[in-house]
Amino acid sequence: STGVYTVSSAYQLLDRESRDDNTDGVFQDVWKLKIPSKAVFFAWRLIRDRLPTKSNLSRRNVDITDKLCPFYREKDEEAAHLFFSCHKIMLLWWESSSWINMEGVFLQNPRQHFLQHSCCTTYLGIKSKRWLIWWVSLTWCVLNHRNRMAFSNDIFNANKLGGGRYIFLLDLAEEPWKGIWHTFSLLVKQYQRRFL
Repeated sequence: STGVYTVSSAYQLLDRESRDDNTDGVFQDVWKLKIPSKAVFFAWRLIRDRLPTKSNLSRRNVDITDKLCPFYREKDEEAAHLFFSCHKIMLLWWESSSWINMEGVFLQNPRQHFLQHSCCTTYLGIKSKRWLIWWVSLTWCVLNHRNRMAFSNDIFNANKLGGGRYIFLLDLAEEPWKGIWHTFSLLVKQYQRRFL
């Protein structure tokens, strides 16, 4: 390195960093999913912690008056908390993992959480690709419900979390789950019975 900036040197630096960022193959798994590109891009941004959460906006010097998670209002809204460790959302992950008898602790980092789900290659006949699509679908629903709360003054409502129209990822998947509408409604009902 001569210390002289060139477009070529900048490209080589970025290329080297992006290869280092994908040593675990997580982005290959994401981009191979047969779901709408906006959902893939959302998952990619979540895994890299590049979504406009209140913490990320605050780090970028955006003036945020209320930094708390809109669901439970106890911790700051960070991606790890909002999607995986918030008390109200974590219950949905526990419930869905019980369908395939997946036990253990859920990792809180978005990348590690995704990898944890990609590693369960087969539980009770559920293929890894389907389980990853479920992961994207559930996180997509969480984001959309959070946005309705933030921008439309909606309140937390487990019935609206799935909101039907956001489970489109599962219907558009290469191998759609049979009866996914019924399955998701069962998840919401079980969640309400147990925790609300």
